[in-house]
Amino acid sequence: MGGGGGKIPYPKHVWSPSGGWYSQPKNWKTNTAIMATVIAGIVAMAWKTSAEREYRYRMPDPGRFFRVAIGRNRFGTLRLGGN
Repeated sequence: MGGGGGKIPYPKHVWSPSGGWYSQPKNWKTNTAIMATVIAGIVAMAWKTSAEREYRYRMPDPGRFFRVAIGRNRFGTLRLGGN
């Protein structure tokens, strides 16, 4: 009785953006750190732009639960909770 057939043929040389089969480049930690920094920078810029454009047409009632907004008020001081 057999073992399910022969080996699957595959090319011996493959180029792909991810490095082909079983890729483990020597500088993978550096590449990962660089991309994490780039992604964090893009997220930070998007977050900052979003916070600058945010506007509340109606502030929550005092003492009522609401989403906590952290940022700077019009005087440049840090505010917590949208107060």
